[in-house]
Amino acid sequence: MLRLHLALSLLIFTSLPTHASDTVILEPILKNVEGVPGADLRAIVQDLDKTPSRNLDELAERVRFVFQKHGYFKVLVEEPVMPTTKQIDNKKSIPVSLFVTAGQKYRLRDIRFTDSSVLFPSELRAAFPIEDGDIFDRAKVALGLESLRKL
Repeated sequence: MLRLHLALSLLIFTSLPTHASDTVILEPILKNVEGVPGADLRAIVQDLDKTPSRNLDELAERVRFVFQKHGYFKVLVEEPVMPTTKQIDNKKSIPVSLFVTAGQKYRLRDIRFTDSSVLFPSELRAAFPIEDGDIFDRAKVALGLESLRKL
């Protein structure tokens, strides 16, 4: 139990934003995205600009998440490539190259429930904020699963 409290405290502490003037932000530079339609790419870049990243693992996962939010569920994001120390030269925003293979864009066919003895399938389906035929959105599916858990 003590480990759990310690781990949660550490997680909360490390996720708090820092307000120091010397904070460095990693700026994602997407490579290999020529096959992604322009409207999708603009929406992805706009979503990426909303939340700054401060470490490479977080940046790569955020890029993966945003692509999945826009329907590219099987996206592959390679290890981020940092510029050399000479190229950084005390900058506050560091461009980090990420090679992305977006793959196909997916749509949700449907969500079905069978053999529920507690709730009707329509009640279970209503927990998901995504409609049949919509662009597959990882975040909306996660919200639906969380809503099911609460039910």
